[in-house]
Amino acid sequence: MQLAKKFGSKVVMTYHTQGNSCSQHGLLYQGKTVCDGEIKLQRCSECRLTVAGMQPTLANLFARWSLSRIDVNQSNIVSRLLTTRKMTEIFQDAWLKMLDLVNVLHVHAEWVQKLVVLNGAPPDKIKFFRTGGPNAIENKNSRKPLEDGVLKLVFAGRSTHIKGSHVLVEAVKSLPINLPVQVDFFCSDINWEEKEYGKEVKKQIEKDPRFNIQYGIPNSQLLGLLANYDLCVVPSLWLETGPLTVLESFAAGIPVIGSRLGGIAELVRDGVDGLLFEPGNSKELASIIQRLVTKKELISNLKANVQYPRTMMHLARDTLAMYKALMPMVKTN
Repeated sequence: MQLAKKFGSKVVMTYHTQGNSCSQHGLLYQGKTVCDGEIKLQRCSECRLTVAGMQPTLANLFARWSLSRIDVNQSNIVSRLLTTRKMTEIFQDAWLKMLDLVNVLHVHAEWVQKLVVLNGAPPDKIKFFRTGGPNAIENKNSRKPLEDGVLKLVFAGRSTHIKGSHVLVEAVKSLPINLPVQVDFFCSDINWEEKEYGKEVKKQIEKDPRFNIQYGIPNSQLLGLLANYDLCVVPSLWLETGPLTVLESFAAGIPVIGSRLGGIAELVRDGVDGLLFEPGNSKELASIIQRLVTKKELISNLKANVQYPRTMMHLARDTLAMYKALMPMVKTN
């Protein structure tokens, strides 16, 4: 950015992930609860140490020290512990310098807009327009609700705790085994079962006929497959800036059951084209699933209200307009 400005170029920065403003990268305080995102030296330093495995009381102690005499570039563990707060100061300073250098800070979600203002972003530098999804498929409502007597749910995403697939597993396993529910996992990770989290989830669903895992589905086939389900479940535990899964579901013509959190809650209209539940609350999710099994008309209404989402073409047009607005007027003879 400094080089760009030196040569007279304009700078646009898009806030894509939580790591753009969170030194712990997840905006989850101590790796557990959603954070408001404000950069605070004490809290952020303590959080980083806790996520790294340190006991909270000890982490709080180290987070209070700012020993500038120790080189932050030293790799030994003692130096890293003693300079944790200093590293947070450096991170915050880099964020503020970025805000000074950019001409436009582009954000995809309303919660991001509030967060960057909270951390000092000038409102007149912020440009808000959402990301885009795939083009919608034509046979939008091809599947009739529970047409084969089974509520078919799908989860599409990465095998990681923050995506919350275990919440869906817990919810379904708490329901009577004879309740007609099927859950398919579309996993983007080919080595899903090799990761510790994936192993744990697979262990929970082994020998349970209600669950099925599918790997390596090409993007070109995803929407056609999603259209064969009643609803898509997006049980994320962290703040999503999209998420793309919701846009893909709407493009496939199916409603979403999602966490009442971040970008999910901004895209899904609760009771209109989807249903929302408190993040991590498997009991509430189980109650929603049980209700849907007996209410075909509810699924029909939700599906009928699903609208085609923004596409990548819309995103491209908005982005081009943003760039053009920054370009100097071209003089012509």
